[in-house]
Amino acid sequence: MQRTDFSKGDPYLKPIKSYNEDTKLEYELSNDYKNLFFYFRTTNSETLSKILLMGLHINIETSENKSNEINITYPIPDDDIANQSSTGKKLMGSQELKSINKNQFLLQHNEIMLKGCKPPIGDNSISLKNKYGIKVNFDWDSTNTLIYKLVLPFRTFYKDSLTLSDSSKVFNVLVKVNAIPKPEEPLNSKKSGGLNGGGHGSGSRGGGTNENNTEGSDGKTTLYESASFKLKVKCFIFY
Repeated sequence: MQRTDFSKGDPYLKPIKSYNEDTKLEYELSNDYKNLFFYFRTTNSETLSKILLMGLHINIETSENKSNEINITYPIPDDDIANQSSTGKKLMGSQELKSINKNQFLLQHNEIMLKGCKPPIGDNSISLKNKYGIKVNFDWDSTNTLIYKLVLPFRTFYKDSLTLSDSSKVFNVLVKVNAIPKPEEPLNSKKSGGLNGGGHGSGSRGGGTNENNTEGSDGKTTLYESASFKLKVKCFIFY
């Protein structure tokens, strides 16, 4: 990773280095001595819908045996959406997205969910306005282009700051876009066709080692599909 602070500057003008086809996310990771930076962008309305309703999930493994890992979710899914059968819930297409009150959404989703952080955070949901240096910039425009930037201090999950001994350190990072719960079909509805499933891989435009995974497909919409990709991230050490 290179040294870039994505918490500054105009995100809509910055070119993105890498792209994952399954999640429809452009992404870039970077770091300095103190922080790990995540930068995501998507212009896909279904990916935006899934992130708005179910959140974007990031998992970071700091050891090979997976004994030390941190999980980050933002936005935090609403319980009535995450736990319901979603019967009768209509799809969120490009037109429905335009009807969302963005200011109200951001006011209501003012916390980030963290698991595996060092004390005193631990496993908790904390305010976006926090004293730990964790920063989230989340915004989308009238064209349904989403920008999501996350600043995560190393001291919250690894160590106070990187040193030369971390020059060979590799973090395993998983990025997942969760599926929207699929509405239940009426008992008397007619079903046709078989089951489609299985994952498929796709490349990225630059970046690190990239593995992809999708769960389920009905050939019509990706709203009911979870999609993810994995990265092996080596931090940049400044001499």
